[in-house]
Amino acid sequence: MIILLFSIAIFSLLIDMFLMGSVIGYFQKKIKSFDLLRFFMPVVFSFLLLAIGLYSGNQAAKFFSSYKFWYAATILFIFSLKLMYDGSKLSAIKRTINPIDKKGLLYLSILIAINAFFIGLAFGFLELKIVFTLYSFVALYISIFTGYLIGFSLKKLIGFKSDLFFAIIYLLISFFIVIKF
Repeated sequence: MIILLFSIAIFSLLIDMFLMGSVIGYFQKKIKSFDLLRFFMPVVFSFLLLAIGLYSGNQAAKFFSSYKFWYAATILFIFSLKLMYDGSKLSAIKRTINPIDKKGLLYLSILIAINAFFIGLAFGFLELKIVFTLYSFVALYISIFTGYLIGFSLKKLIGFKSDLFFAIIYLLISFFIVIKF
């Protein structure tokens, strides 16, 4: 059950990576060999912070074992509030960042990696094994590369406000954790 919830939670990171890759492909309109290496930066940042979050949550769950489900639900609840704020206030700012520029790609990578840390920390409290981050690494890279390839054929950029949608999903996951466990 926890693995299914983790997969749903990781899906938001996949969508963010897909959207970033599609914007890069949309503006470039041609494949550059350097892009395959450039995509490692957001994926590695997200992967590392996801793994650090899972490890930290696993260690903290040992000390707070009787309340670990409440902590996980609280973290996801706070994370959903953060996503609601991001969706309402930071969405316009994120759209002005140029992901083709190195600094812009770094900023967007850090924003996605912070989200990955929250997900990792919450599921670390649920004692999910760190080995599941390896699957997420592959999925994140496939997602950004797929977005990159699809970005070439887009007539206009995708205007999907994923932050508000996933805020509701994380809110539902946090309530499910409280009710189920």
